[in-house]
This record gives sequence, structure tokens and C-alpha cells, in this order.
Amino acid sequence: MICALYIILSIEIFTSKFDSTYNDNTIIKLYEFKTKIKFTGDSVFGLYYYKGLKNKKLRNTLDSLMNEVTDYYIQYYKEKRKAKDYAELNKRLLGLFTSYGRHLKKKDRERICDYFIELLDIVDIVYGDYTFYNFINKTNYSLSESKFDCGP
Repeated sequence: MICALYIILSIEIFTSKFDSTYNDNTIIKLYEFKTKIKFTGDSVFGLYYYKGLKNKKLRNTLDSLMNEVTDYYIQYYKEKRKAKDYAELNKRLLGLFTSYGRHLKKKDRERICDYFIELLDIVDIVYGDYTFYNFINKTNYSLSESKFDCGP
């Protein structure tokens, strides 16, 4: 898996046009995030923080969606987008997860938002509106992407 990452990164580095503001380490971190196994359990001091998704099919589907989200982040980073562009992107991409809402517990929605925040940290964007809070706490949100309300 790591070998594939370095091959992809090598191709990416040689085919991209870099300037002085383009940070290779950020692209590498985004690709590393993509290879990371997501939605599995973890614990702190032996206590479960997140138990993970038991349904392997759903876990694989959500993992693929997060990888798709990462691809958008890579594209936006290369295009040197601003924080407001990422805000709109986050609202749109959270909509991808709404069709799985009935299968997701609050902890699962928190984990999705944790991954988004991790991606924002990688690209060094500070983002502080209520999009993630609403996604986590909205129990009656619409399952239709077009009707999903992410605003405050």
C-alpha cells in the first residue's frame, strides 16, 4: 500500500507544475490520509472513543466516499482555493453522506466530521461555522442531497 502511495506521489510530483507557494508535504499528507483505514474502532487508555462501523459494506462505502472527498481537497489545494471555497465544498460533500443517515449513529457522524476537520488541518484552513455541528446533531435531516440543510 505504501509502495503504491509513493508511485502515485512520484507521478503527481512529476506531472504537476509547482510554484513557490505549492507545498509538496501537504499533497503527500493528503495522499497518506487517503490510504488510511477509516471508520474502524479506536480507544484511549483502553476506553473506546469510537467503536467503528460493524457493517463492512457500509464501512467500505464510507471509506470510498472519504477518499472521494480527499480527491476534491487535493484538487482545491492545487487550485489554491480560499477558505470560503472549502466551506462551500464541505457543505456539498457532507451531502454525499446524507443518504446513509439512517444507518449512521451520532458517533459515526462525528467521525465523518473528524475526518473533514483532519483534512482542513492538512491544507491549513481554519474553518468555524456550524456546518459540522448541524450534521452531527441533526437527527431529522433530509436524506435528499438537495434538501440537506448545513447552515446555522
